[in-house]
This record gives sequence, C-alpha cells and structure tokens, in this order.
Amino acid sequence: MVNWIPIIGIIIALVFIVAIIIVIVSINTTSEADRPTVPVSNKCQRQFDDLVNVSGEPCCLIGGEPTAFKFVKTLNLVVSPVPFFYLDACKGFCQNAKIDSKGAACQSGSSKAFLQCVNLTKPQNCTDAGMPVAHVGTQFYYAHSATDAECKTTGNCG
Repeated sequence: MVNWIPIIGIIIALVFIVAIIIVIVSINTTSEADRPTVPVSNKCQRQFDDLVNVSGEPCCLIGGEPTAFKFVKTLNLVVSPVPFFYLDACKGFCQNAKIDSKGAACQSGSSKAFLQCVNLTKPQNCTDAGMPVAHVGTQFYYAHSATDAECKTTGNCG
C-alpha cells in the first residue's frame, strides 16, 4: 500500500514554491507606468533677478542674539530662509492682524498693504507655504512678518 501523505506534502510544497516564484516574477516585470509614483515636491521658486538681494543687510537680533531674519525696507517685510505661511506673514498688515475667513482682506481697516503682500507671496503653481521674495546668494528668503516690528534691533549675522 502506498503512503500518500508524504507525496501530498511534497506536491503542496512545490505548489507553494511555484506560487512564490510567480509573485516575484510579476513584481519584477511590472512596467514603470504601473508602479506608484512618489509625489515630487513642487518648490516655489523665482528668478533671482526678480528678488531683492539681502546679502548686505544686517540680521535681526532677538534677545540680543542674531537670527537668520532680515528686514527688507522696500517690501516692509521681515524675511526668513525658511518658508513661512504667506497669510500668517501678510496678516500683520491688518488691524489687530485679523483677516476675513477667505483670507482675501483685512477684517477692518485698509487691506491695501495686505493685498500687496498676498499678491507677492501667495504660492503660484507650487506647494510651498509661500513664494520667495528675497535671496542671499542662491538661498531663497520668504516673508515671515509684516513691518519691522519683529526686527527693531539688527546686527552682524554671526
């Protein structure tokens, strides 16, 4: 009499091995179009010629310590090398830093400076928090806050 149990065990093992090989081969032969893509960061950029060069400007001192912030008088903005959400920077031009729910105007008072800031810093065809407005060499700088309130004291950048 033939003992079928070892033969059935061998057949099951072979089927399992063939199934694994089929899965491996199908993964490796998937076309590039079928593979999921990793989203690419769409950084906000501008031509350096379109930006204010702040390389000669002093840095803002906070608590007597130098920071990377710089005040750009022509824009009336404190800028930072780190992207900052444009509405948070621009709302400083509004009375009590309050904007409407759509982020389209100040809740009260004139919205002129606020809207100029928004038009300059709102992301356009990109995903950063805001458009760069200045640069030092090849480093972009972004609006951080309105007016010079955050940057009353300046000094060497350290």
